[in-house]
Amino acid sequence: MKRITHVGVLVHDLDAAIARWAQLFGYREIKRMEVPPEGLRSVFLSRDGTPDQFMVELVQVVDEADTANPVARRLREHGEGMLHLCMVDEDTGVVARELEAQGVRFAARPTSTGRGDDRLILSPRATNGAMVEILSEREWAQVWEPEPRA
Repeated sequence: MKRITHVGVLVHDLDAAIARWAQLFGYREIKRMEVPPEGLRSVFLSRDGTPDQFMVELVQVVDEADTANPVARRLREHGEGMLHLCMVDEDTGVVARELEAQGVRFAARPTSTGRGDDRLILSPRATNGAMVEILSEREWAQVWEPEPRA
């Protein structure tokens, strides 16, 4: 992998979590995202307020009662805490083939931006219980593109 970009932390209250991370660590908000296909909203934070540093992504489930949403189930069963580790690589196709050859399975998830197809979510069974997300450089760059105006 080229680099680790961020960790995701699952929270009940996004605004309270933002305030807590700012108070404890001086983190500043960079970007808010709605991810309708996954029923999530999130906020990226970093120390300097830019995506150039390591970041924390605070993730909130839109409907915690949604039994079809795996993230909502995780929140109900395990509470708040570490959700995922995100890495970026040039070619997720090559990465997927290499990992599949080692028996790694993937969770089926839509892209985070809804505009690309270069996103892998590894089954936590393959990575000692940790959910690992791997994005292509292209997909990662799309996260930071300005939102289209309505």
